[in-house]
Amino acid sequence: MRRAAGALALLLCACGGAGDVRQAPSTAAAPAAVATSAAPVSLLAALTVDGLLARTPAEGEVLVQMSVVRAHPLAPRLEPFVRAWPGWSTTLGSITQHPVADLEWIDVVGPKDATMERLASRTRASFGDDVVDARLQSRSDGTLRVVLRPRPHLVVAVSSEAAASVEPVLRASPLVDPAVEPDEGLAVDFPHPHEMIPQIPDAARRLAVRVFARPGGAAEAFGEITCDDEAAAAATAATLRERASAVNDVMVRLLTRDLLGGLVVEAHGPLVELRLPATAEQADALVTLAAATLLPQGP
Repeated sequence: MRRAAGALALLLCACGGAGDVRQAPSTAAAPAAVATSAAPVSLLAALTVDGLLARTPAEGEVLVQMSVVRAHPLAPRLEPFVRAWPGWSTTLGSITQHPVADLEWIDVVGPKDATMERLASRTRASFGDDVVDARLQSRSDGTLRVVLRPRPHLVVAVSSEAAASVEPVLRASPLVDPAVEPDEGLAVDFPHPHEMIPQIPDAARRLAVRVFARPGGAAEAFGEITCDDEAAAAATAATLRERASAVNDVMVRLLTRDLLGGLVVEAHGPLVELRLPATAEQADALVTLAAATLLPQGP
């Protein structure tokens, strides 16, 4: 089952850290560089999450559209995964105990080290700012991060060093919502995916995954792996097909309702494209398997 879990993490990108690749902005050295005077922002100029949080090409990003998750039949069973987000469970808990119900989206950027990641989130109009303010009286999430609410229905969590520069920028300039397609519930983009998912060959330079909700409780994932050249992509695609086939034994097919049987892996130039559709029954089985790995969370 450990091999099966690894393969599912590989193919669905359960990022502990999820088509088109959303390009990272120009470099910035560290979280403390967020919205500094070195990159002045014009008043009332709309900010993107990547720009505000100073995402660099060497960093990853995970975007969860709660509005899409909320509408999916599996939403009640998916919320524990959000609350158990590695490195962010305490921060999210300091904002709300019900992120699926109370948030519109969560966008996290940063390196593999969760202590250096940064977060922005939009709260639902029905989730009052007064409630958020009451929960954030200390402005701290219990870690080294500072949680800010600089504008109505917007929450940002950054390092204490970055907070002083982020807050005035956000008070002066609105933050635009991430651009996503309808029914796109999850988007993951990070470099050197082999470091996080060993089943992906080291030749992979970047991985982007997008997961869409489909009618009737189904789902569909699209992945794109960037390699150095066509030969590396062809070899990576062949390895992924071999590894998926190797783990998809009788027990895995039974437990997942043969989820991996629908996997498509193709190389196109320097890119490896993956597609994994999941029926409602397969999605339910995958959530059931993944739930067994969750640690208990607070109420």
